[in-house]
Amino acid sequence: MRAQTYAAWEILLIDDGSSDGSSKIAREYERLDPKRIRYLMHPGHRHLGTSASRNRGLRSAAGDLVAFVDADDVWFPFKLQRQVPLLTAHPEVGTQGILALARGASAG
Repeated sequence: MRAQTYAAWEILLIDDGSSDGSSKIAREYERLDPKRIRYLMHPGHRHLGTSASRNRGLRSAAGDLVAFVDADDVWFPFKLQRQVPLLTAHPEVGTQGILALARGASAG
């Protein structure tokens, strides 16, 4: 994600009650790039599952476009640079691969 050639992105790292040390790693990424990377967790650091975590991310996202990225996903550096203009030019498209357009939002 951090190697994207498209500059206007944010990462929301949603901690779903992890206990493997990944919270510390996520907070370090947030510290390195606080304007674009945010660490979020559920109240009480509880495990609430994938749906609750994705909903938390959707509520917290600042952008108009949202992509769900799991721990094992890998993106080419030009992925967003190619997909964002396509979705912006065709607002009638709801999803493209794993990139989804937030309804009622404008890309810009």
